[in-house]
Amino acid sequence: MAWPPVLEYVEMLGEIRDRNGRTIPRDIGRSVRFGDEYYYIFGDTFCFDDSEHFVGVSNNTIAHIPDLTNPRKSEYMYKGMLFRMS
Repeated sequence: MAWPPVLEYVEMLGEIRDRNGRTIPRDIGRSVRFGDEYYYIFGDTFCFDDSEHFVGVSNNTIAHIPDLTNPRKSEYMYKGMLFRMS
């Protein structure tokens, strides 16, 4: 095995957006799979109210990817949302 590993191919998909259309800046993102469901986990999410005023930062947030044919669209987990674990 060659060390250090070399990245052979990168396909930039574009910016990840929330399905509700709101602008939600996020950083330190990575994807994860639980059962048959896919999610993005972010280190920091910069929160804004409905008037687009900054209200604070949330650490370690998770967003569900409901449609793998469009992985750039995600939706944040909210109180009452059920995990569909297989």
